[in-house]
Amino acid sequence: MDVAEQLRPLSTATLQRRTARLEQAGPPHNDPRQPVSKDEALSAAVRAYLSHPREERRLSGVPLPSWLCEQLLAELRTLHWPPCSHRPALDSEAYLILTIKKGGTLTSGFGTQHPLHRLRLLCSDVLAVADPDFIPSAVAVTKNLVGSPHIDHFDRSYQLAVSLGDFKGGELCIDEESADPESSDVSPEQDAKPWHRVAVVETRNRVAKVDGRYVHWVRPHSGGDRFSIIFYNTSADPAHPLGPAVHPLSIPVTRLEIWNSLSSSI
Repeated sequence: MDVAEQLRPLSTATLQRRTARLEQAGPPHNDPRQPVSKDEALSAAVRAYLSHPREERRLSGVPLPSWLCEQLLAELRTLHWPPCSHRPALDSEAYLILTIKKGGTLTSGFGTQHPLHRLRLLCSDVLAVADPDFIPSAVAVTKNLVGSPHIDHFDRSYQLAVSLGDFKGGELCIDEESADPESSDVSPEQDAKPWHRVAVVETRNRVAKVDGRYVHWVRPHSGGDRFSIIFYNTSADPAHPLGPAVHPLSIPVTRLEIWNSLSSSI
């Protein structure tokens, strides 16, 4: 994907800061130059990024129970998607948002006869396996979303990301440097430029804990449809502090054993 498209979601101030940082190969600082237009700042940043390519850090989410992935995939393949995308600014074949009433759950108000009851129930299972303490305000369900670098500006916490399908590629990519021009965002890791890299996260049949307040996008895929399920929160008060672009996620072995054992009874 074009570097310009990956950088476009950033503000002019952030683009200037990143360009100066790369050109000087030093720590972040306040850029003393006069204000420029967004297009000028973007062009300068692209040149700097082409001269100093970002590193890639490959990661994988935590595997979900196979029976849960199979049932979710079957449900998504037969889903009657809305005729119009619920988020048309992103490039996808279909985009559905499952809203959650404040204080409710994914299935609150959606009885067994509701066409989305089964999908909501399975999404609740994913949440119970991955992070039962996380309270999403909505769940985004997509079909064949690709590219679309963006920042989820209204998020107030981390996200849980899952993808499903018989496809190759389609990794979730996250720019690991903060989009906040005031943030130093220096990782404690000892890499040469830990702030100048992209996390490439495998989420197929897995769940990853990421932060949508960083620029992120999806790589192209082939071989079959790619479905994704994103749990997010836009109402947490106070907001969850901005942490790393990709959070560690550890699911207790006992919890996984319990959920894996359910396959024999379903």
